[in-house]
Amino acid sequence: MLDVPTIRVAVHASTRPDQFAKDWTLTHEMIHLAIPALPDEQHWFEEGAATYVEPLARARAGLVAEDRVWTEIVGDYAQGLPEKNDRGLDLDSSWGRTYYGGAIFCLLADIEIRAATNNAKSLRDALVAVVESGGSIAMQDTIEHVFAIGDTATGTTVLSDLYARMKNAPEPRELASTWKSLGVSVNLGHVTYDDGAPLAHVRRELIVGPR
Repeated sequence: MLDVPTIRVAVHASTRPDQFAKDWTLTHEMIHLAIPALPDEQHWFEEGAATYVEPLARARAGLVAEDRVWTEIVGDYAQGLPEKNDRGLDLDSSWGRTYYGGAIFCLLADIEIRAATNNAKSLRDALVAVVESGGSIAMQDTIEHVFAIGDTATGTTVLSDLYARMKNAPEPRELASTWKSLGVSVNLGHVTYDDGAPLAHVRRELIVGPR
């Protein structure tokens, strides 16, 4: 067991309520509390989950618009794509692969779970199950066990299968096909949605949940 988890955030005395509403830091750090402490090789899942879930949580609380979330995802996630000589998430500890490579894993897992269950289940169900099983940053665990819990909760093998594909291979190579399948594009900060895309039904619920 680890020490009791503590979050310390420096806040200036003149910080205004509207600045708190726009800030993402505390949400990101609080998500960490729900993820078990994993071996160093899988630190990417701890950071990737916090990076991916944070804007979704804030969007569902009405603090950030859906278009803004898609603008950030489409604009930022390329930082997590494998570069030359990449050997997979478990074997690359670079900043981009740790934070955004991990976030890409979570995004793809969420998409695949939703597609397989027609939006009946999502990555949220997997993470909730981990917490309900006693998981938190105060305990150490293996990523295989965490994903087994998540797969059972979603009735799929998405997490385990995706991990097998990405842990020691430079995947995915690109994200353009993902955005096309979801039916989302961003041009000069303007978001366009294609409801005729194959996974448009997944995209419509991915950020803010059921309409």
